[in-house]
Amino acid sequence: MSNTTMTSVNPKEFSSHELKYGPPQLLSLGFRAPIPMRAHLETIAAEHRVGQATVIRHAIVEYMEKRGKNAFISP
Repeated sequence: MSNTTMTSVNPKEFSSHELKYGPPQLLSLGFRAPIPMRAHLETIAAEHRVGQATVIRHAIVEYMEKRGKNAFISP
């Protein structure tokens, strides 16, 4: 895995990559989510034994990568 791009298979892999290569983090704004989405989030986090915040960050990184952006590098 290079530190410039990250295409992970699951949130656990993402968590390891983020610890090695990710920049410092700040507390971010909360957001509203539909109840079914929250239930899926809880299930995925439990399945991969990571926190819900890791699953959310992983989803954001995947979203940005699909659009040619690196979430770990400022524009």
